[in-house]
Amino acid sequence: MNNKYKELIDLLISKTENNIITWSYASSEDSFRVELTDAFFVISYFFDMSLGEGYGLSMSNGTGKTIDLVSVCGSSHSNDFESLKRLYLVAKDSCTQETATIDKAINELKSLKLPDELPF
Repeated sequence: MNNKYKELIDLLISKTENNIITWSYASSEDSFRVELTDAFFVISYFFDMSLGEGYGLSMSNGTGKTIDLVSVCGSSHSNDFESLKRLYLVAKDSCTQETATIDKAINELKSLKLPDELPF
């Protein structure tokens, strides 16, 4: 992966983890998109019987043309694979709010009193 793509992916991860950008569902449940002023990005998960799991990142600059930036498969557990997998996971969490919902549920459950803890 070239340095610009690596920097782009690192920034997308960082800005997502810090809640600066928010992802939404793209065309399927296995892909997520984020819109910026001059471009939008889609991170997707795919599975190939011979290659295993994989991730792909594409971009559109607003002209309607999609540009495939990078795609990697699980058979090559490289740094590129790990970076795209991490981006996919943070984008998914940003979209689904899974972590935030679990944290809220845990806090609520912790605040509930057991019957023997209730004051009489």
